[in-house]
Amino acid sequence: MRRLVTLSSLAAILIIATAAYAGGAVWEFEGYHRPGDVIQSVTAVAWEHNATLGTPEEGPYLVYLAHGDAESDTWPQVPEESLLVGLVEVHEGPFAGPGGDSYGPHHAVARFEIPDVAAGIYQIFHCNDPCTATLGDVIGGWDLRVIAGSDGRPAEEIADEVRAAAPTAPLLINAESTTTVAAADEVDRPAGGPEHVLAQTPVAEMSDEISRFYGVWQVVVAVVALLLVGQMVRAESLWHWRAGVGAKPADGKGSLDVVVDE
Repeated sequence: MRRLVTLSSLAAILIIATAAYAGGAVWEFEGYHRPGDVIQSVTAVAWEHNATLGTPEEGPYLVYLAHGDAESDTWPQVPEESLLVGLVEVHEGPFAGPGGDSYGPHHAVARFEIPDVAAGIYQIFHCNDPCTATLGDVIGGWDLRVIAGSDGRPAEEIADEVRAAAPTAPLLINAESTTTVAAADEVDRPAGGPEHVLAQTPVAEMSDEISRFYGVWQVVVAVVALLLVGQMVRAESLWHWRAGVGAKPADGKGSLDVVVDE
C-alpha cells in the first residue's frame, strides 16, 4: 500500500568550503518512512542569480535514491548505484508555509516513491536527462530514514513509470498554481513514526541571514587558507635548513623566507 507523505524544507547552507561559497537549498526529511510511501518534499529554489545553475528549461529533473553512504566523484553527483524514483516539479514563485509565510523566490517539489529497499538511511539526488545539470541552488536531500514493515514496488517498475512520464512533464508550473505546506498536525503520518513540518524563515529574513552567513564564512575560509600557506612555507624553509641548504631560521622554528636550490 502506498501512502502520501508531504514534507517541507528550508534553504540551508552546507558548512564545508564549497558550500560556504556557493550555498544551496536542500530537501529535508523527518520521522520514518517505509517502502511504498510516496514522498513530496518542498524547498525554495533560485537560479537567476548565477548563470552556471540549472534552469527549468534544462529539465525535466529526475529524482534518484541512494543509500546514505553512497558517493560519486562526478558532477552532477549521482552515484552509479542510485535508483530512479521520481521527478522534480518546478514552480514559479514562492510557496506558502505554515503560518502564511512565503518562501522563494521559486520553489521545487521532489515527488518520488520509495521502492522495495532494505531498511536504512538514504539520500536523494537529482539531475536532468542526460545528467548534465542540477536545478538551481538545490543541493540534494539527506537523512531519509526507511524502516521495514511494508512491501514496496520493484525499483525497475518505478523507474519505467518515471521515464515514461518525464517527456510530458511541465518544465515550469506557473505562479497561479500555489503550493501550500500543511501544518504539522495536518500531515499524513506513516505508521512507523511521526512527521513534522520544519520551522521556516520568511524570505526577507532568510535572504539577510544567508548574506551575513556568506560574508562570515568567506572571511573564515580566507584566514584558514592563509594560515595553512604560512605553515607550509615555514615547514619548507625548516627542511632546507636541516638539509644544509640556506641559513638557520632566526627563531629556530622555520622562516617565511623561501630558499631555492640551484
